[in-house]
Amino acid sequence: MGDVVIYEPDEDRFPNQFAWTVTFEPSDEEEWEPFVCGPYEYQDAIALAEAVAWADDDIPVVAVVKSVLPVLSPEEVAATIGKLRELEDEDDDEDEDDEGLEEDASETELPSPEEFREGVERIYQRVLAMKTT
Repeated sequence: MGDVVIYEPDEDRFPNQFAWTVTFEPSDEEEWEPFVCGPYEYQDAIALAEAVAWADDDIPVVAVVKSVLPVLSPEEVAATIGKLRELEDEDDDEDEDDEGLEEDASETELPSPEEFREGVERIYQRVLAMKTT
């Protein structure tokens, strides 16, 4: 049985504003190259990560669920890094207050291959609808 790590979206954003990826990495006991799958919608990415990591087979894996940010220029990348640095500083302060708390893991229903494809189609439609400023 493996682990699932989910990078939650900001509270003021909807999870499906972005595409999500799942990176499958070896646990400490094994060595193999990690790989990234996606894009998926938020719940689909979580369901896939849980289905693989929590399977009852002998593949010790860590599944990391992250969003894909739609940045279009080096300036946007730098601005995003600046925001993430600020959030990290805030999180460090909050983590001191949250020590000892754990979230309950609940298994999410794995979508069918057709539902995955439909989710990818919705992601592509959102990407195509983006306007550059």
